[in-house]
Amino acid sequence: MKLSILGAALTLTAVCSGCVDPFCIGESANTGQVKQLLKTKKCENCNLRASNFANTDLAATDLRSAKLGGVIFDGANLQEADFSYKYNNSVMACSLLLQASLVRADLSQANLSKTDLNYVNLSGANLFGANLSNADLRKANLQGTKLNRTNFKNTNLSFANLSRANLQGTDLSDNALINQVDMYGANLRGANFSDSSLYKTRLSFANLSNTLLRGTNLQQAEIRVANIQGANLQ
Repeated sequence: MKLSILGAALTLTAVCSGCVDPFCIGESANTGQVKQLLKTKKCENCNLRASNFANTDLAATDLRSAKLGGVIFDGANLQEADFSYKYNNSVMACSLLLQASLVRADLSQANLSKTDLNYVNLSGANLFGANLSNADLRKANLQGTKLNRTNFKNTNLSFANLSRANLQGTDLSDNALINQVDMYGANLRGANFSDSSLYKTRLSFANLSNTLLRGTNLQQAEIRVANIQGANLQ
C-alpha cells in the first residue's frame, strides 16, 4: 500500500530489511507517525522505517532516536535536522539509518551525532558544517560529498568511500578510525589528519596540498600521483 502526503510517496509495507535488532524484525513504518512528521517536523523516537521522503522539505526536523533504516531521503532538504541518537530500551539498535539512502540530500548543519550510518548512501550529499561526532560510517558511500567544516570527532570512517569528496580544511585529527578508506581524487587541501590513522587508505590523485599529517599513520597508504605540495609531515 502507498500513501501520498504532501508530495511524499510513503511506502508503508516494507519490513525491517537489514535490521540487526530482533525487536524490529517484520516491523513497518507507523503511518500515524509519518503524518506527524510531515505536519509538525517533530518525530522523536518515531518508527519511519523504509518510508520514502525523496525531495521533501524536512529542514530543522526533530528525528532524534527515530527508526530510519531503509528510509529514502534522496534530494531531501534536511538542513539543521537532528538525527542524534539518544539510547533507551525501546528503540535499541533500530534507531539508526542502516542502509538508508540520502543521495544528493542537503544535510548542512545537521546533527548526526552518535548515529549508525553503516552502508548508508550519502553520495553527492551536502554535509557542510554537519555534526558527525561519534557516528559510525563504516562502509558508507560518501562519494563526491561536501564535507567542509564537518565535525568528525571520534567518527568511524573505516572502509568508507570518500572518493572525490570535498574535505578542504576539515579537521580529522586524533582519529584512529579512518583505516582503509577510499579517498581517490578527494580534495583534502588544508585538512588536518594529525595523529590519525590512514592505514591502507587510498589517496591516489587526491589533493593533499597544505595538509597537516604530523604523527599520521600512513602505513601501506596508496599516495600515487597525489598533490602533496606544502603538506606538513613533521
